[in-house]
Amino acid sequence: MFYCFSLTLSWGQSNLIPNPSFEDMILCPTSDDQLYNCVGWDAYGSPDYFNSCSVSPDVSVPYNWGGYQQPSSGNAYVAIGTFGDPVFGYQCSDSTYCDSREYIGRSLSIPMTVGTKYFVSIKINLSLSNSIYCNCATNNIGILFSVNEFDFGIPNPTLIRNEAHIVSSAIVTDTAGWTTISGTLIADSAYQYITIGNFFDDPNTTVQIMDTNTYCNSYYYIDDVCVSDDSLTCISSVGVNTLNALANLFCYPNPAIDQLNVMIPDIGDNICAELRDSKGKIVMSTTNLFPGLNSLNVANIECGIYYLKLGSAQSIFSKRILIIH
Repeated sequence: MFYCFSLTLSWGQSNLIPNPSFEDMILCPTSDDQLYNCVGWDAYGSPDYFNSCSVSPDVSVPYNWGGYQQPSSGNAYVAIGTFGDPVFGYQCSDSTYCDSREYIGRSLSIPMTVGTKYFVSIKINLSLSNSIYCNCATNNIGILFSVNEFDFGIPNPTLIRNEAHIVSSAIVTDTAGWTTISGTLIADSAYQYITIGNFFDDPNTTVQIMDTNTYCNSYYYIDDVCVSDDSLTCISSVGVNTLNALANLFCYPNPAIDQLNVMIPDIGDNICAELRDSKGKIVMSTTNLFPGLNSLNVANIECGIYYLKLGSAQSIFSKRILIIH
């Protein structure tokens, strides 16, 4: 028997990534290159930390120097550079040009068990910003696991190895919604660390310039990092999926006023739904939904942006909902 409360617990308890959506912090960020204020996460290069608590317009949420973006969940996210144009003079530690990359990483809560299958996912969003000369999209954003922690570097060319455990071969160009990069692996070592970024060199990275300039600098927001041996916890399909554009999950009207109609795909029996606010608080929970058209009463829910999560024993889907009265 599948119940909504068991789904809720599995989302949080089975994830091997502590502080997966960058909510826990030491101090609010005040400027760029302050990932050290985010509990548990390490910076390779100079990735940036954004949080709604910041009083700086550069690194606040949802408005910041990268543009406008609501978090996938909670109040925070980080951003990394995945490609830097040589015209901007990016340099390695020995003052010679190298492929410019930024990475984020941290330790898992427990090491992976050799021979166990793990489900892995992250959410990314492309930032296009004239103020920081970011105008380009790339492929090859991925996830690399390691037994030992990598050395720091600005940037760190030792991380460019033209391979990773989970990789998006598609160029991610979505600047509005969050795109999920996901996959599975069977651990062949007791991996203890995760690192996220572009691990491929320039000749093996495909780029797409999104404006009329000739240079290419790529900058992506990252949120909701997940690693689990539970298929219900992380997105389990291989490749790239845009959750908010899922063809078979249709919600209307959106914005909703009093009633939200949800056309649920055939994902099994005992389907449940949770509506969470931007801070992750559950404001509505219901069980015993069914494939097809379902109606949810949202008349007593305050106006704002919410995230509808639908789940069964087989699948979990997410949709961003706007409620107005």
